[in-house]
Amino acid sequence: MASGALEWNLPLAAGAGIALGGGAVVALGRRIPELIRGLRRRRDPSLVYRETARLVSRALQDAGRIPFLPDTAVEVDRQREPDGSTRLRLVFEGPARVRQLLADAVQELFGPVRTPRFLLRIASARRPDAYLAVPQQIGRRRADAEHFAALWQDAIGPCELIELQGEEGLVVLRAARAQSGQLEGSGARTTLWG
Repeated sequence: MASGALEWNLPLAAGAGIALGGGAVVALGRRIPELIRGLRRRRDPSLVYRETARLVSRALQDAGRIPFLPDTAVEVDRQREPDGSTRLRLVFEGPARVRQLLADAVQELFGPVRTPRFLLRIASARRPDAYLAVPQQIGRRRADAEHFAALWQDAIGPCELIELQGEEGLVVLRAARAQSGQLEGSGARTTLWG
């Protein structure tokens, strides 16, 4: 009788092991696209800028601020400088008013934090938190800002949307302004037409 119990426990244990192993594979499988995106971004920072500009475009479209634009309407032009560095140039297609709105919104997102209604806090285990101002055209309505944060989480990675209110908002705003200009690649920005 003891051997009968062993016969049942062994397949049960093996089944439990397979189920746990399968669960780990499924859990890892869900994170594989995120891991691949992270590796690509490390190799090519222009992908982050292109994806971010597309997110801004999508959020402005969804908010009804600009007409529909295909993802191909936002591209990044990489230019090698004589000193060996790389300059990234965002190129927007569409009517002049739309290009101007997109350029202003992306510049506001990556520029120094001034007086936004909402901030995105991007936490990193290796660096201090980074704060990005949600562009004014997106942050006018809470629902649009929340939608932008959701788009960011899906495409770029974890973030926290912070509405700047009261004394707590001032503390966060002070921290965000202190880190302005300390982000990677926070050099001069220029808007070119032509």
